[in-house]
Amino acid sequence: MAKPVASALRKEDIIQRLEEIVTLIDQSARWALQRRAVMEAGNQILANLNVSHGMLSYNILHQTLVRSLVLDVTSCFDWSKKYPPERQSKASIEALYYYITREGIADILLERARNFSSVIGNQHEEDCREALARISQNHANCSQDPEFQRRLLTLRHLRDQRIAHNQFGTTPHAPTYAELFQLLDVAKQFSADGLLAVLGRGQDYEGFEQSAARSARDLWTRALAAGSISAIEPIVLPRHVDNE
Repeated sequence: MAKPVASALRKEDIIQRLEEIVTLIDQSARWALQRRAVMEAGNQILANLNVSHGMLSYNILHQTLVRSLVLDVTSCFDWSKKYPPERQSKASIEALYYYITREGIADILLERARNFSSVIGNQHEEDCREALARISQNHANCSQDPEFQRRLLTLRHLRDQRIAHNQFGTTPHAPTYAELFQLLDVAKQFSADGLLAVLGRGQDYEGFEQSAARSARDLWTRALAAGSISAIEPIVLPRHVDNE
């Protein structure tokens, strides 16, 4: 992962980049959470139904959601070691960490937080300080965890070799849903802290995903229950990302 070095950008340019970065990471995180909610709702309902019609279409929809989810999660961690950070325009967790650790940037963010509200007290500043500390600690934890790095590399290989491209001569490992979701939960935490530190805005991702899940359960229940019910064994999709 990226190490702090001197930045050639002006501080105001870095702040502007940070505002764009946290906004785009938040967008990817929310899209990914919606997709997870829809996928999980469909799987749970299928496990309780003996559906005899429409399974080909359901599997197509499911795999489309999975592939999109892989792209969303991978984009949150996207980063290149080939180019200097200032030459990259990737809104990712690495970029977030890189820019908040530039000299003087934390002080600017804390000063901005003090001005977010006219309410007496320093709650916004404390929230910002704690969010910055969590970003740094979580980044260190991820960097030093070989299992996390393995999961992230597996996801990138799947994205590069089978989703973004069709590379012959390669057989990328397929991460399990548990591994994919674990990476999403990490990205979600970075995104929440990034929004709080840079924009002073909280994000209820738990409530957001629960709302998406309720909508998805309603959709899948109506769509799947409308088909004919047979006596065959319940169909449960394999618990891995790419089962083609």
